[in-house]
Amino acid sequence: MKRTLVVLSLFVVGCGFQPVGEDGGARAGGGAATGGGASTGGSGGGATGGGAATGGGSATGGSGGGATGGGGATGGGGSSCSPACGVGRECCNGECVNLNNNPQHCGACGTTCSGATPYCDGMCVATPCGMDAGACGGGGQCCGTQCCAAGDICCRVEGPVSGFAGCHTPTVTEPTCPMGCAPLCASDRDMKHAITPIDEALVLSKFETLPISTWTYNSDGDDVKHLGPMAQDFRAAFGLGVSDKNYDPIDAHGVQMAAIKAMLFRIQQLEKENDALEKRLEKLEKRKK
Repeated sequence: MKRTLVVLSLFVVGCGFQPVGEDGGARAGGGAATGGGASTGGSGGGATGGGAATGGGSATGGSGGGATGGGGATGGGGSSCSPACGVGRECCNGECVNLNNNPQHCGACGTTCSGATPYCDGMCVATPCGMDAGACGGGGQCCGTQCCAAGDICCRVEGPVSGFAGCHTPTVTEPTCPMGCAPLCASDRDMKHAITPIDEALVLSKFETLPISTWTYNSDGDDVKHLGPMAQDFRAAFGLGVSDKNYDPIDAHGVQMAAIKAMLFRIQQLEKENDALEKRLEKLEKRKK
């Protein structure tokens, strides 16, 4: 009877904005399915809406001001983004943004959060703080259940788990709050450069030493569990993204796909070896007869 080789591989990755464990934190992923700024209204809009394809507010309306603010006559969005921004995103001055959490375009293109309301939650509000006394040393600020370092931004986390606050360190490539990767991850070829094939087997080999844990976000109840790597470990293993405080869901998808391809190749090679061994065994058994 022919022997069959069965290989079962199960790989689960959670998407993290700020890894938690001993040091805690929040995580990032994608935006809300409803996006921000519909064509018929919104917190920053007038007649044409808060960050819609036709504007980002009217000349007289919007939470950000009149003709010169809030995405009005001299600012606001437009349909100049190419390729199109997709579901849950708006084009503001040639840039795709998430109106739910972008403090430069909050609720409508051009509406900037500052002063006493620097936090974007679809509209500019005070920074949320769930810590006792809300005191942070070293010039940092309270952000949800953690203290951000001086220079960090307190952002509304957009992801598979959304709506709570987490710290973001601005970089050249990501100077404001990450707009997230839900409901869709932007992955159009025309949006990319430096496209380089990778060694799937090398990606797979890194999973051998990648710690995977279950954990609870500081903002969750003790009965809520998640599973996945810490962002620091993910960054150390794969070198992807802009920070070791978070990782992009599209990178998690990519390493999973690469690992699956490598596993598929291994299975195919083992099946070939198995077939060859079966044939040799059949020949030996015939000789014995």
